[in-house]
Amino acid sequence: MEWIRSNISPEQELQHELAARSMTEREASLYRSCVMYQDLLQQAVWEIMRLELALEDLQGPDPWLQP
Repeated sequence: MEWIRSNISPEQELQHELAARSMTEREASLYRSCVMYQDLLQQAVWEIMRLELALEDLQGPDPWLQP
């Protein structure tokens, strides 16, 4: 479950925090949540892609692609 860790760089975190500070408290909270969920969703998509490729490697060549 290492893939679920945030990959947001410190520079990106600073940009997000600076943007959030120009918002109301409620807007900033929603903004931070959206940024976090967007990052987690991207991590999950990459993990699914990694697992699909690993599964394809285990299954061998696709018979539909054979000449």
